[in-house]
Amino acid sequence: MDISKLKELPLFKGLELEEIRTLIQESPSRVSSYRMGEIVARQGERVRALMILTQGRVRAQMIGEDQKRLTIDLLEAPQLLAPAFIYSTQNTFPVGVETMTESEILFLDREYFLDVMKRYPSVMRAFMREISDRSAFLSQKISLLSLQNLRERLIGHLRAHGQIGTQEEMAMLLGVARPSLGRVLSELIDEGIVTKRFGKYQLVNTLLKS
Repeated sequence: MDISKLKELPLFKGLELEEIRTLIQESPSRVSSYRMGEIVARQGERVRALMILTQGRVRAQMIGEDQKRLTIDLLEAPQLLAPAFIYSTQNTFPVGVETMTESEILFLDREYFLDVMKRYPSVMRAFMREISDRSAFLSQKISLLSLQNLRERLIGHLRAHGQIGTQEEMAMLLGVARPSLGRVLSELIDEGIVTKRFGKYQLVNTLLKS
């Protein structure tokens, strides 16, 4: 595992590289490698450790009773996975996590990480900020998905994130068929509301950004 990757995490930005290296070496931790398309965690499983995606890309999907899958987020290393649930009363994964590329995950013992936060207040502050940011993201996601109109949902996502990449990823995040998304994107481009530059879509109407 490339320890220097952890320095890119907001969680450890207040620490020197050698401090991070020592923390990992002293911790009861493990590193697991995954092939593309492997299941990292299943919805409903217990969150037993602080999971840090150190390499690769994963998607978080919620599976309904009808077995329909809704992509909640696409995460790229370095990134914490399900940090808000590690110390919760019901500490289970609200989503399933599947790799999109070859990936590597560091599992840090939850009790050891509590000790780390006591020793390093900057880590505790960063962890609390991460949990707050993720809660805000999920709140926005619920609000976005509650909109029935695909056009409104797409514009809402662009307002929140500034731009989107491929139509395939966007269709997964909005839980819609790709052809439907393509039609709405084409309409918004024709109306001058959305533009496509360098393979990415973004809002161009300042009224919609406000």
